[in-house]
Amino acid sequence: MQFTYRFISNSLLMLALLVQSAGAKSTLQQLEQEITSMVEQIKPCVVTVSANRSLQTQSENGTQKMIQFTNVGSGLVLNEQYVITKPSVVMGTDSIMVTTVDGDSLKAEYIGTHDSLDVSILKIIKPLENFSSIKDAVSITPGSMVMILGNAMGIAPAVSIGFVNNVDQNGVIRLSAGLAAGSAGGALFDSEGKLVGLLANSQFNITRQYRGGPTFLTGNTLLAYPIQMLRKAAQETIAQGNVEHGYLGVIAENWPSRLGGAHIKHVTPQSPAEAFGLKTGDIILAVNGNKVTSVQRLAASIQKHEPGDDLEFRVLRDNDYHNMKVELGSRPKHTASVNVSIQPSIPQSSEQDLKLRVRRLEQELQTIKKELQ
Repeated sequence: MQFTYRFISNSLLMLALLVQSAGAKSTLQQLEQEITSMVEQIKPCVVTVSANRSLQTQSENGTQKMIQFTNVGSGLVLNEQYVITKPSVVMGTDSIMVTTVDGDSLKAEYIGTHDSLDVSILKIIKPLENFSSIKDAVSITPGSMVMILGNAMGIAPAVSIGFVNNVDQNGVIRLSAGLAAGSAGGALFDSEGKLVGLLANSQFNITRQYRGGPTFLTGNTLLAYPIQMLRKAAQETIAQGNVEHGYLGVIAENWPSRLGGAHIKHVTPQSPAEAFGLKTGDIILAVNGNKVTSVQRLAASIQKHEPGDDLEFRVLRDNDYHNMKVELGSRPKHTASVNVSIQPSIPQSSEQDLKLRVRRLEQELQTIKKELQ
């Protein structure tokens, strides 16, 4: 079903079609039928994951009482026996159930968590019967429309439509979509009904503050992991159990200069970055002698290593170069899903923007002077 561009064109022409009620009704019905048909085709790939946890409490009079909590979230079916979900749904729970779109509830067991992608793998005790796998999307490009199916606060399937903004060098997909609350971990499908990936928890609100006025929300970017990356992570987790990668603990943005690099905007407290002296404002130019051309390249370099590995960073700080050794740590539980959080460019007020541009030019000039000496 190729309706990506028809969806866009129909949306733009909808106002004109409304003056012709019969034609508008026919067009809208056709679009609705295509979307409904696609949902029916892909919804067996999305399940509801329910995980129970019992907690013993004690009242003031000494009476003990067991309280049971239930976490509910989305799950993506990888095959007839394995499901991928968010760790926040299943970590530390006593029992796990997977419910299909047909209402069948099946017991599942926790296999492990892949640290760098912040996803957990479940194994269904009794494999799904008559499960038909969906083909994986080979590639996705900016401007493509995607359909998102998930579980919104226990309501499944919750359907949303979004558009791809960009695909990073490491394959991470950036998209814009209006999501129902609780839809993190939902599955993405392209206009042909092929599986694109899984929504991550990371979300950046892009704002602009006008001089003398309030701050307005001007954009909303969601991150999603491509299915190829997820399948590889699932294979590693099934084979090894929990998979853990090195953790640095910074929020960074691409540095817009001929030097490239990753500009640190925030250092996480009590992280390896803080412990070994990295500071806000530092520009990381290389790791172990390999040039860092972008934040994505920095994150990929760190993910190749394990906790405890020592890395040497080439850093530009206040127009001086420094070589710094950092021992990577383990990612704290319930933190961002990547060891280097990627901060998109944020529109700023004219005064702030001017100061930043001047600072960048000054550092660029100082660097050029040193190279000419």
